[in-house]
Amino acid sequence: SGIITTLLVPLYEELASNEQPDSVRLQTTENCVAFGRVMGKLAKQGDLTEPELTLVKRLLPLIVATIDDRSWRVRWTAAAKFADVVHAYNALPDVMDSLIPAYEKLLQD
Repeated sequence: SGIITTLLVPLYEELASNEQPDSVRLQTTENCVAFGRVMGKLAKQGDLTEPELTLVKRLLPLIVATIDDRSWRVRWTAAAKFADVVHAYNALPDVMDSLIPAYEKLLQD
């Protein structure tokens, strides 16, 4: 878990940032789905540890950020993958509180 939070997540956050080309940011949603699937499986096996909950709290804003992205392609991809995001993250605590307002934004776009 240490290498994930110290090396991989910061790298992922950088790649998901608005300074990157939209072709790079397009991958953010798909990667968040993959992270969510793993975290959801861990949650179904039992309670998540504090580092795992922290990881979810760091990834969730990245998902929501794709919905507010300046690029229509990134927003469209987020909308197209939203059901996958919900399915991947539905077992995790307090995630739906962030995803429901994000979904409402997608409906307005």
